[in-house]
Amino acid sequence: MSGHVAQSPRFRRLAAAATLLAGAAVLLAATVAEGPGAHAAAKASAPPLAWGVVQRIPGLDAIAARGNLNCPADGNYCGGIELRALSCPAPGDCTAGGEFTGQGLNDGTVGEGWVATESGGTWTAPKIVELGQGGFPSYVGVSAISCASPGNCAAVGYDSEEVEVNGYVDTYGAFYLNEVNGRWSAPRQIPGTDALNQGNYANATSVSCSAAGDCAVTGNVNGSQEFVDTETKGVWGTAVLVPGSKYEGSTSPVISCPKPGDCVFAGSDVSAANTSVTAVATETDGVWGDVATLPGYAAAGGAVTSLSCPAVGDCSAGGWTNSGKHTVPFVASESGGTWTSSVVGGFAKLSPASVDTGSVTAISCATPGNCSAGGSYRPSAPEQNVFFVSEVGGKWQTAQPVAGMAKTERGIGVASISCPAAGDCGAGISRAAISYVAQQSGGTWATARQVAGSTGSGGLRAVSCSAPGVCVAGGNDHGGTEVWVLSRGTPASTLTTASPSAAKVTYGKETAEKISVAVTATTPTPAGKVTVTVNGKAVCTITLKVGAGSCKLSAKQLKNGTYKLVARYHGAAPYAASSSAVKTFKVTG
Repeated sequence: MSGHVAQSPRFRRLAAAATLLAGAAVLLAATVAEGPGAHAAAKASAPPLAWGVVQRIPGLDAIAARGNLNCPADGNYCGGIELRALSCPAPGDCTAGGEFTGQGLNDGTVGEGWVATESGGTWTAPKIVELGQGGFPSYVGVSAISCASPGNCAAVGYDSEEVEVNGYVDTYGAFYLNEVNGRWSAPRQIPGTDALNQGNYANATSVSCSAAGDCAVTGNVNGSQEFVDTETKGVWGTAVLVPGSKYEGSTSPVISCPKPGDCVFAGSDVSAANTSVTAVATETDGVWGDVATLPGYAAAGGAVTSLSCPAVGDCSAGGWTNSGKHTVPFVASESGGTWTSSVVGGFAKLSPASVDTGSVTAISCATPGNCSAGGSYRPSAPEQNVFFVSEVGGKWQTAQPVAGMAKTERGIGVASISCPAAGDCGAGISRAAISYVAQQSGGTWATARQVAGSTGSGGLRAVSCSAPGVCVAGGNDHGGTEVWVLSRGTPASTLTTASPSAAKVTYGKETAEKISVAVTATTPTPAGKVTVTVNGKAVCTITLKVGAGSCKLSAKQLKNGTYKLVARYHGAAPYAASSSAVKTFKVTG
């Protein structure tokens, strides 16, 4: 988030998106393909898993539509909805959150946060998050979520608290709300942030929960000064500035907690020369130590953008550092409480010296020394692409381009990564208005695949994997009109379509009617059979080839009349059955 209080959340989202898709510090993360045997292979008895098609969270489309009821006649922007956070502590149990904005009455802008929960594989209608001064204009947004177990989560974000008569938002605050045993509390200001926030802009950017009721949060006050706060047994303490930090810091600091009362903060600070430098601080038994710059390669300056701590004293991080004229990606590891850092291996081959630009933007560690990270790089001055890199047994491997992704001038980044086991991760990639997912199994990354669905599958923001191969991705369409989620598991969802070649055929010449069917999923391609029915009666069965097939009606098979055609995919492991929308055609004599 920007530190300028004069900017509306919509402006900040657009600016953040431009940075996300166009700069060196683009979206984040995943892992590099490793050699055979780097990790144990999955058990042969494990059921096959697949990425399905995008689904909608019930109620969010209606909320987005409500925000557009009072759009200005000139067609200027009036509303949008975003998914910004996702956490899945168990298969079929996830929590997502974000924000929506729209035009209120009297041309005022209204923004509200939302959280929604999946339980037992079913998403429920969202809870609207409202607080602050209310009225118009008003902005509230959920920025981050962490769930320690199903039904026990913490969500954090920002809200507008004071608004001047002319509509200028004078003060933003940082808030939290807790979910306990499936019930959400009312949102409340993070204790102590109002007193710290003399610069009028606060926002909670990252939260981590190591156990139910034991979490920690970080974010900004005074525009870009960083704070931390800890929750113990369901009670939040008083926020403090990160000990030893200067006034200016990162606008998106991160936090990771492997154990209650033992957390690590990461972001950036300002050096004596007024340049950005990496910053980390450690909480031990509930007491925060002073911030420090990472040693080694990352000491040259820059920022930590991603952090994951699977055990106390054992973390990995990534970000960018200065190479003089450009930004270069680095990785850092903490082992037994001691940090080291290095340039991403192989980066010089990805981005030649004339360009020399890239960044690590997120990371996930399954166990100490076994992590996956990723980010963006520039193979030439106008072009961008993404890479994965892995840490195996405490040693960082050589970065590799993400298979299946072509370089582009339109902006691309690895948006999220999640590793529930060493060598088994899920990752999401956003490229302009298109999203992709990639899966790592046994230490090897499969080719990235475009997210499949009927509409609105751009803008991937988050991936969370609760077990090896079992993941959920989430995002919103590029225009901010729909929120979507995509699951990987078994049985995976499918989308079946049917297309008759003509809306009208002549009796006795029904063979002229060709019925084409397709069954879509993200990866791999569905196989199996599809039955075509007309007014409920089966007229042909199609065996899919590369997810598609066709058949023709028989002569004099149907009498004169109007018919309703449906294609039914029977399902085949790992895919679930699905039916097409009804298509109508006529037989005339």
